[in-house]
Amino acid sequence: MKRHGILLSFAALLLFACDPFYDADPVDPRLPVYSEKGENRAGAYINGYAWNSGGGYTDFQMYYRSDQNATEITFPIASLNSGTNDVDPTARISFFLNRNLRQEFMQNTQFQPLEIILDGIENYAELEITSSSEILNCSGGEGKFFIRHVSQNASYWIISGTFGFDINTECGVHTVYQGRFDFRVDLFQ
Repeated sequence: MKRHGILLSFAALLLFACDPFYDADPVDPRLPVYSEKGENRAGAYINGYAWNSGGGYTDFQMYYRSDQNATEITFPIASLNSGTNDVDPTARISFFLNRNLRQEFMQNTQFQPLEIILDGIENYAELEITSSSEILNCSGGEGKFFIRHVSQNASYWIISGTFGFDINTECGVHTVYQGRFDFRVDLFQ
């Protein structure tokens, strides 16, 4: 009987450990650990390379676009760590969501985690990769965008979550996985 309990526990561990979109504490030190403290950082694997926006600055942007009734969220530009001695390209990740997140956050005093399916059309991700020889700007990313935590202070929100998506368009095939973010957002931005 004890053996079945151990096997069942091991199977559950494998099931939860295989989520390609979220690993709170990655083994790879090039990615930030998931946090909900407003550390102004984001990280993910982009096409297998680590991308880490660092931290300490607030180049995170969240805009409501009234002409499209949509929210645009853009993470800071950061280098892709290719592990070579070459100059690493930079990347910027953006999300276009068919909803007014700012209004939703202001109306809800008890935040519940929010999962948004990125369908590539109404809700989608965009990936911009800039190297010394070209700029790729790819949209239509399909996957998931999770807002796992929102808290409000007198002058800012802390917004934290995870993401993962694939882009397969005329600009190529790109995979972004194990994404996480944790930012302070000015209430008056």
